[in-house]
Amino acid sequence: MADEKANLKARILLDEATCLTEIPDDFLRIPVSAPSSSQALPPGVDPRLVLNGIQYQPVRQVYIPPNTRGRLQIKLTSARLTKNYGFVRMDPYIRVRVGNVVYETPTHTNGGKNPQWNCTLETYLPINVESIYLQIFDERSFTDDECIAWSRIVLPQAIFNQETIDEWYPLSGRQGEAQEGVINLIMSFKEIDPATLQRQQELVDQIDPELAAAIEASKQEIRQGPVEIKDEDVSDMAAMFPNIDAEVIKAILEDKRGNKEAAVTALIELSTE
Repeated sequence: MADEKANLKARILLDEATCLTEIPDDFLRIPVSAPSSSQALPPGVDPRLVLNGIQYQPVRQVYIPPNTRGRLQIKLTSARLTKNYGFVRMDPYIRVRVGNVVYETPTHTNGGKNPQWNCTLETYLPINVESIYLQIFDERSFTDDECIAWSRIVLPQAIFNQETIDEWYPLSGRQGEAQEGVINLIMSFKEIDPATLQRQQELVDQIDPELAAAIEASKQEIRQGPVEIKDEDVSDMAAMFPNIDAEVIKAILEDKRGNKEAAVTALIELSTE
């Protein structure tokens, strides 16, 4: 789609424009000693996000994708799962899909049926994306990680009225629809300053007129409104991907505006992650 091509090309151009001119001394060097017990972590730092004394830092996204509705913030706090699968306590982590972007939380080692993550992700919410899809996996050492629960969560309308929503959502899995437990999410939404978008568009126009034209074409495509997805199309793809929930397949078809080839590609990526 023009939207995806424009997004990718703009990220490449802006990354080149903001690249480092000098390589730091510690580039690609791993600290050899862990912090001593006397070196206390700063307040509010999750020890699970620290490796060899180095705190993980969020990636700063310098480019706002075209057709962006605003900035969505989701705090994934904890879950109450119905069953512990396996011979030992599970090591759960979450994989979240927002539009075409997938995020993962750190693993809560020995989290069992009551894992806690307290991780916050911020992402740009595309226009016409009304829900998110999440999966909870049990991290395994000697076999593939197992998906133990999942849910498609419709974004609450209240967040678009500047409210913060703290809610528990049902999870599905082997036990059945909405029978695998619940997960707590805290969600909020913030619109993007139009002046910021205007400055970015001016920069893109200067860097590459062809890219600017592709972005404008993608905007025209979005203005056409959502595409109606037929039940038979969902059924056909569900037969190809029996391990993926039909609601997720429908959401991906909507995101791809009914383009079956693009939807199949996205589903293959999802099933192999």
